[in-house]
Amino acid sequence: MSNSSLVNYTKLSPNNSGKRTHSIDRITPHCVVGQLSVETLGGLFARSSYQASCNYAIGSDGRVALIVDEGKRSWCSSSNANDQRAVTIECASEKTSPYAFNSTVYNKLVDLCVDICRRNGKNKLIWISDKNTALNYSPKSGEMLLTVHRWFANKSCPGDWLMARMGSLASVVTARLGGAAGSVTVEPRSLSKGDEGDDVKKMQTMLIACGYSCGEWGADGSFGNATDAALRKFQGAKGLTIDGVYGPKSRAALETAYKNRGQQAQTPAPAAPTTKHYTEAFIDEIAPLAKADMAKNGICAAVTIAQAILESGWGRSDLAKNAHNLFGMKKNLSGNTWAGSTWDGKRVCTKDTKEVYSTGAATVKAEFRVYNSYAESVGDHSAYLAGAKNGSALRYRGLVGEKDYRIAATIIKAGGYATAPDYVDKICRIVEQYGLTKYNTTYTGQTVTPTVTPVPSVTVKTPKVIHVFYPGYTRTSSPDDRQGAGCVWHDGNGKTIIIDAYMKNSAAAKRIVKYLIDNGLRKVIFVGTHAHSDHLGGGFRLLEDNRITVTDVYCQDPYSLKLAGDGSEPGRNVKNDQNYLKNFISTAKEAGASVHIVDNGSTIKCGDIEFVVYRNQPTAWSKDYDYPEGWAYVNDGSLCLFSAQSYYIMAGDADASQFADKYSLIVKGAEVGHHGNNGNRTSARIYVGHGCIFAIQCNNESGNPGSCEFTRYGSGRMREAGVKVWQLNADIFGTIQSGKAVFTQGNSVVSWDVPFGKGDGGENPAVPHYYRVRISWADSKTQKGAYTVLANAKAEADKWKGAYGVYDWTGKEVYRPGKTPTPTPTPAPTPAPTPTPAPTPTPVVPGDGLFRVRKAWSDVKSQKGAYRNPKNAIAKAKENSGYEVYDDHGVPVYPDSYRTGFFRVRKTWANAQSQISAHKYLEVAIKTADAHPGYRVFDQYGRLVYPV
Repeated sequence: MSNSSLVNYTKLSPNNSGKRTHSIDRITPHCVVGQLSVETLGGLFARSSYQASCNYAIGSDGRVALIVDEGKRSWCSSSNANDQRAVTIECASEKTSPYAFNSTVYNKLVDLCVDICRRNGKNKLIWISDKNTALNYSPKSGEMLLTVHRWFANKSCPGDWLMARMGSLASVVTARLGGAAGSVTVEPRSLSKGDEGDDVKKMQTMLIACGYSCGEWGADGSFGNATDAALRKFQGAKGLTIDGVYGPKSRAALETAYKNRGQQAQTPAPAAPTTKHYTEAFIDEIAPLAKADMAKNGICAAVTIAQAILESGWGRSDLAKNAHNLFGMKKNLSGNTWAGSTWDGKRVCTKDTKEVYSTGAATVKAEFRVYNSYAESVGDHSAYLAGAKNGSALRYRGLVGEKDYRIAATIIKAGGYATAPDYVDKICRIVEQYGLTKYNTTYTGQTVTPTVTPVPSVTVKTPKVIHVFYPGYTRTSSPDDRQGAGCVWHDGNGKTIIIDAYMKNSAAAKRIVKYLIDNGLRKVIFVGTHAHSDHLGGGFRLLEDNRITVTDVYCQDPYSLKLAGDGSEPGRNVKNDQNYLKNFISTAKEAGASVHIVDNGSTIKCGDIEFVVYRNQPTAWSKDYDYPEGWAYVNDGSLCLFSAQSYYIMAGDADASQFADKYSLIVKGAEVGHHGNNGNRTSARIYVGHGCIFAIQCNNESGNPGSCEFTRYGSGRMREAGVKVWQLNADIFGTIQSGKAVFTQGNSVVSWDVPFGKGDGGENPAVPHYYRVRISWADSKTQKGAYTVLANAKAEADKWKGAYGVYDWTGKEVYRPGKTPTPTPTPAPTPAPTPTPAPTPTPVVPGDGLFRVRKAWSDVKSQKGAYRNPKNAIAKAKENSGYEVYDDHGVPVYPDSYRTGFFRVRKTWANAQSQISAHKYLEVAIKTADAHPGYRVFDQYGRLVYPV
């Protein structure tokens, strides 16, 4: 079998099934979602890992590539049966819907179709728009049939642009072949329950017009139970065989009835009374009950209504109709110990129910409660949520009085109410779609008689929201499964950012893709924190997936990389990292993505999501191009991303705490690098000092178990300070809105207040108020820090002898050392206070002045020595891995300090004006004093620490 003479470039793919098992009688054109060249397309399909191919590919310039010989079956249409008989053609297209072809590509597609038909002995190309009709049609000897990818998979391919032109394509090709013009005549097929498509929709339309209801969805093209019942009623009324089959006799009878439907008796039948749609009717019935219940029991009415809708199928479930049980309340729940239950404790019914467990879904039999009314169902449901316990603790603690529907739904899911992983999102979508927040009321704790007066319709703004997803995975090898790191952030409008995406073929990377597809997130921005395959690898997967469009890529400049090294890839060096990153950038550009090189202070914004990017090369090992210890640690200047909207910080392999400390960031949540290095004991203390209450570790170890800093020191230190630390062995979901961030993993929940989403419906988010230390407000580059506490900003400004001032968030100078700011006018002047002497250092219990070297202060037996000179103690600690230096009161001072104060470098404690600097780290303070003869180091109490 010959190939086309139109081929300009050949790159044969290994992805094929060998010789066809069916003769060629179909052509299937595709869109590749990108203006790619034939060389790029050939390179993609040449990879055995890509698991896809085509017979021909048309590049954006109209050149044709041969990818799989025409005599062989390609892997292109998600259908073995179709690919065995079709010549498949991938065509360069726009990256966004409707995926238009340029004129050069489309004209070449026409030429190639003509050539394929002619060489295979066909003189007519056929297009049949109905999928079922087309796939049941057998082309005659001179006919070739057009098919499309979307018929065999949940895809939009070949795009709406080409779909609108398929009939024209068939006509133009047929005309050039000299075949007969016009559409093909296809004998209508018989229809029965289970069929779908345009023929079913046409039948339903006629049945409905003749007075036979096809169910609540009307003419939806799906032949289900309601349509089957309608057809059988029609067949009985017309004296036909009642078999539910829409064959020639039933079709002829229905077409006649439909044609003559207007020729009825002249006296019109009385109009049926106008009734509300069942959705409106159900909300009108349940909303007053939920609203009154919220005033009494404090359970969010919007969530109660949404749960009733979801659990009962708008009141049409068997439980709702036969037992007045709207919420699937089972007989036995939490020991049935809560107060206020409206169930009589006796009446039950048994039915099958589907549950989702860690091992998968299963159908089980269960006993459910029977109520006398919907009011009883709502009351019992709320009493359960308000009072059910898990042991001695409330199962749904914090739910009563919570008006934020997303937080309420999260608490309900976390308490074990539902097993479906997407339960919270389902509830929130219902609330938002039907504006159910308007039924919320104030919790009074008093009984309120429900009224059936419908609440007037009002316009409800959908609040801004950001969703976060970390795919959970289980370790598959020891000590480190090396899947890498990655997560998804998207807002309520589908604007999406992917930060890293794991190893390309890892389970976690595949979970990210599945999450995107399942949630309709087809356009994404990709951020690569650094040039390693366990971070960028999944980015290649996204670029190659024709269901997803990567519009923008943010990454480093390859030529800025100075350090390298990764134990998973022996021999790796800077050149390897540079080449890997260059390859990624090249692939992204070929796929049509815009590439942005980022550096300190860059902002990545996508819809409601915003990150500030920091990137500092480490000073250590700056001359050693290969990291000497052989595993990743700030090795190539990983990007660090900080969300001021959520007080959340993350970085690939870098120590994100260094950025938090340098830029005075509020950090409530932190993603610890997957090697655990940016969670060591030093950075753990920094996180705690900056307000951290939550941390995620994205991987386990990169050496032997217990080897990484986070496992040995950091996680314990963070937990000791009350920080919740989660391993990524199960999915983590985050929601940020209405001034609150809520993260969940299974039944665990952590939340904190954030500035994002505050204000009127989220339209006017609150801005955190920072005091900034600068030479002048206009000269932002001189900034030395931004502080939420004025006293801390003043302390920083004091270091600079009047050169720097403190400015509030409006740009007003509120403090400058040696300068008295103009007082703000007040209605009545206040007398100036009497000057008071400088404060005396806080007295402390005298100690012996010795610095002790131990593993922990409580571990007296581990002590390596006690020293009067802290320099000697520090030197001893450096010689012994895992040791720290403690002062005479048990406060750790090296490698860093838990102190809330600073070590100050001054000539004397009393001479505050002589102060050069203040440091959190004793070692740094000592080095500063050594560099300035006559200067000493004092602790926060004013005690002389160095020299002795």
